Amino acid sequence: MFKYKGNLKPSCLGFIKFVLSERKSRNKNAGQTTVELLLVLPMFFFFIFAIMEIGNIAFQVIVANHGVYEIARIGSLTAGPPDGNIGVATQRMNAVKSKMFPNPGRVSISARRQVTQTDPQLENHANADLIVTLKYKANLVFPITRYVLSKPLGSGTQTITVTARMPIESPAQ
Repeated sequence: MFKYKGNLKPSCLGFIKFVLSERKSRNKNAGQTTVELLLVLPMFFFFIFAIMEIGNIAFQVIVANHGVYEIARIGSLTAGPPDGNIGVATQRMNAVKSKMFPNPGRVSISARRQVTQTDPQLENHANADLIVTLKYKANLVFPITRYVLSKPLGSGTQTITVTARMPIESPAQ
């Protein structure tokens, strides 16, 4: 294919033969790189999106934990005396919820009072805790993982449930 004419140095001749032989092998393997890319790229994007989605879910869990703590604190202060009404505390907690979360319709709160122990220093003074459970429907935002990580499958949301327990602040009688 290539003939030496005498004006090229032998080292240049070897380089030219090498380049010409590489072109032939490149033409044989021209589609291999594209096929490998098409096989590896979706998995790569899935792993990247999964890492970012897990970070997004972790952020929303932290927000929900902080929110339920603050809501339980307000509820424990307003639940009041041992015969206090949990309904008033729930109303106040829902009012705070609407200010705390950008979409309060996706957040539900339930509260209950649980009697713990009688205070040994005061006669017949029962202590109680307020247990608040918050359920938050978090939106998943990244393309592939939005479908895979959602519950129910394909809904694009993940329900986060967090619980906080606060002692009810009540005066001794």
